[in-house]
Amino acid sequence: MPRKKSDNKVPVVKLRWKLDPATLPFESTDDLEPLKEIIGQKRGVDAFKFGMGMNKPGYNVFVTGMPGTGRLATARKLLEAISKKEGKVPDDLCFFKNLDKKVREDGFALVDVQVGQVKRPEVMPLVDGNPTHIDQLEAMVEKGRFPKKEFETLKEKQVKLGEEIDQIFLELRDLQKGLQETVEKMDRVMFMKLATELTTPLRQKYEGKTIDTYFNDMLEDMAENLQIFASQPQQVIPGLPFMMPEGDRFQPYQVNLLVDNTEQKGPPVLVETHPTYRNLFGSIERIVDRSGVWRTDFSKIKAGSLVKANGGYLVLNLLEAVVEPGVWPALKRALKTKKMEIETYDPFYLFTTTGLKPEPIEMDIKVVVISDEYLYHLLLAYDEDLKKIFKVRADFDTVMEKNDKSVRQFAEFLKMKADEEKLKPFDRSAIAALLEQAVRMTGRQEKISTSFPVITDIIRESDYWAGEDKQSTVQEKHVDKAIESRIYRSNMIEEHIQEMIDRGTLMIDTEGEVVGQVNGLAVYNLGDFMFGKPSRITASTSMGRAGIINIEREADLSGNTHNKGILILGGYLRKKYAQDKPLTMSASIAFEQSYSGVDGDSASSTEIYALLSSLAAVPIKQSIAVTGSMNQKGEVQAIGGVNYKIEGFYDCCRHKGMFCENH
Repeated sequence: MPRKKSDNKVPVVKLRWKLDPATLPFESTDDLEPLKEIIGQKRGVDAFKFGMGMNKPGYNVFVTGMPGTGRLATARKLLEAISKKEGKVPDDLCFFKNLDKKVREDGFALVDVQVGQVKRPEVMPLVDGNPTHIDQLEAMVEKGRFPKKEFETLKEKQVKLGEEIDQIFLELRDLQKGLQETVEKMDRVMFMKLATELTTPLRQKYEGKTIDTYFNDMLEDMAENLQIFASQPQQVIPGLPFMMPEGDRFQPYQVNLLVDNTEQKGPPVLVETHPTYRNLFGSIERIVDRSGVWRTDFSKIKAGSLVKANGGYLVLNLLEAVVEPGVWPALKRALKTKKMEIETYDPFYLFTTTGLKPEPIEMDIKVVVISDEYLYHLLLAYDEDLKKIFKVRADFDTVMEKNDKSVRQFAEFLKMKADEEKLKPFDRSAIAALLEQAVRMTGRQEKISTSFPVITDIIRESDYWAGEDKQSTVQEKHVDKAIESRIYRSNMIEEHIQEMIDRGTLMIDTEGEVVGQVNGLAVYNLGDFMFGKPSRITASTSMGRAGIINIEREADLSGNTHNKGILILGGYLRKKYAQDKPLTMSASIAFEQSYSGVDGDSASSTEIYALLSSLAAVPIKQSIAVTGSMNQKGEVQAIGGVNYKIEGFYDCCRHKGMFCENH
């Protein structure tokens, strides 16, 4: 019976989407206006704007999406636009000592003796006109150098005079204290009168309860400590050949300006690229004084980006924040309580102390956290606070619809980048080539990639090659050169694998027919580069009851998804051939010359072809390669990485001389 021709052949012209440059309604990017809106992320942008517009607790925004989709750039652009529109600038933030005659008549002298920091008078006998301590006089009596009787008389007089002098000293000290208090009151009244007059213009300029309280407290403290403003001698440190300068007496009354929003035109927008605890929440710095003691004061309080962005918006990367000790719990606490306390945090020291506890700062801020989907769902599962403080998720897609509007927006994006980076204009052929590359990156002909950071790199490199070609505009050949150069810089491993295939080290047949042998298609992902290459899959069958043996699994080289594909393959065989009798056979399936592990179920259809070929002894053409997963019904499912797979086998066949110029 003649074999029926398949109706599922794909015409060659449909294998790749092409854009005719003549269909574009402009000659080059010089004919376009720069792109002003954000393209390709309507869902994420709408969610972002909603979160920023909700002035309720917990409506911070969690931006998710694959790296390379422009999450940070889009968030920054949206926030800058919102900040300009609002125009409200937050407030600045700052933190805010004829007695001597009577004694001489009795044969004594009054001598001042230093006791600690106080001088007090003491009575000493006069011997030959010189004051002598009573202990020295007693020693002279013992040596016979002073009459004992006269000593006893002097000793009795000294005791009486000492009691009188002590009483007089106490009375005098009380008088001096009263006089000092009177003088201090007069100085205080004069100071308060003059200082109040001097601070009145400042009070009028900076009105507010907090400022008024600060001035009152400052003047009150100055009035209580007027002695510190008196002229004092410079301190001399023993061993140093110079005098130490006096400290700043006004330092306690200075203002520590934590945040200065003078130059702001609207709410601040901060992107914290290094979210350590100190950078994010600030710190209280400490210094070591000359005596080796740690000291600090209010002027050492430093603000972090969370405080600097207060009244505006803060953007940070979640992965960088959660790996920093203490950052994530402190951020959650600040957002939940809407208050933040600046404190010293040194996780690598056993003891951390500070003598300061600044008052809490009221927080009015929107925080935007950027992350991938995996980390978002991980936190959602294990951190119950996430849904309370990040109520809005803005999910960024990797693709957008391909239509006339998106095509024009893509061209306007090129114009915007050309203007921003002062690049050469792109003609319509270059625009068409870039669009084709953006479509290819999605693996779907009806979509355009939104990986604009990668596309921007190709734009820059195309401009470079146009410059090397001494051209004033970027053309299609320059875009092609940029793409080819990017591949060449990264595809050394691909070339080495192809060389091994060409030499026969890796055995791949592209001609003839073989029973139980099929060319499967594998994709290698090197991180910055992906490529496809064929891999020989073989099946061996015999009578027995072992079932299907997955050699890769037995050798611990099979991933979970590949194991699933083999089990589905077994399910298909049972459904197809074992409905009225048991399926008894032994079969082994292997990826030949594979030593680094196999995963993915896209080889399951390939494996069933090899298995059926071996069972039926029907050879399979080696000029074809097969890919695609299958279900238990035998249906082949969608193919992943199809561009890399087709090109990989095509290169193998081309190197073996299978194609001529007409193909």
